[in-house]
Amino acid sequence: MIVNIKKNSDIANYFNLTYNVTRSCNYHCPYCMQLKKPIKDTNPKLIELISKQINKTIKDLKQQGKNIDFHLIGGEVSIYDIKNLILKNIDLSNIYRFSMVTNLSRSAEYYDELFKYLTDNNVEIRIKASFHPTETSKEDFINKLLKLKKYNIIASLLLTQVKFYDVYDFYNELVQNGINTSVSVERVLGYPISETLLTENEKKLIQKDKCRFHVVYDNGNKDLLTKFELLNKIETTKNYLCDINLSKLIIGPKGEIRNSCSQQKNNKTIFNFKPNYEFIKCNTNYPCTLYAINELKYEE
Repeated sequence: MIVNIKKNSDIANYFNLTYNVTRSCNYHCPYCMQLKKPIKDTNPKLIELISKQINKTIKDLKQQGKNIDFHLIGGEVSIYDIKNLILKNIDLSNIYRFSMVTNLSRSAEYYDELFKYLTDNNVEIRIKASFHPTETSKEDFINKLLKLKKYNIIASLLLTQVKFYDVYDFYNELVQNGINTSVSVERVLGYPISETLLTENEKKLIQKDKCRFHVVYDNGNKDLLTKFELLNKIETTKNYLCDINLSKLIIGPKGEIRNSCSQQKNNKTIFNFKPNYEFIKCNTNYPCTLYAINELKYEE
């Protein structure tokens, strides 16, 4: 039995502050988990206002000894001017890393200006660029990545139920071009799609997922598992203690604090947020996506 699950074990006092800037997106992928995409759910003035308040929260967390990974997600965040609307309002000396998920739909020049601004301010960056075959071409995707090769960008490929292209061949093409590449598996209703739906070559790619979890069993044995492997090993997280309050904060497009799971009870906004440094005891029978957790430990 698994008694402990942990990500980011090499980073002391890790804290991920995620700003879900918008749920709007300029892509319309048929396999997207976000079924309803609002046309407009925020505006530049609100983004600036929220960013300034996030800066105050980051400062408070830093004073509590937290190492802060400032993370932007969407929708698609790059439809906005990230540098001037968000980062210009953040004291970058208080974060150890800037992370972002993007579909890489803007020009290479847009991303180069953004990433250069961060690196010039001595901020470590980790960018996940997802490829969407129904929305862009392989050639355009690779060309942008090659222009941005000096930055820490991970190309992200998704193994889906419906086959839109040969993921295995494209993975090898990216690697041959010296591009750091990760592969994950589509989830349906919280569960990863069955391995029976994958080709033999696709099964080989599961190990290429860059998201790894350090696992400890009740007999003392240890493992380092991909998310796909872990989700197939653990049926429920019921009775586990979750550290989500200690290591994760998600802010929505209107400044609302988003609960990452049904166990959280936070109805505040970033403008009146006060941290709660307590573990949550999970009592749900639904599968955990493992998206937001940094550590889970089993309690009888």
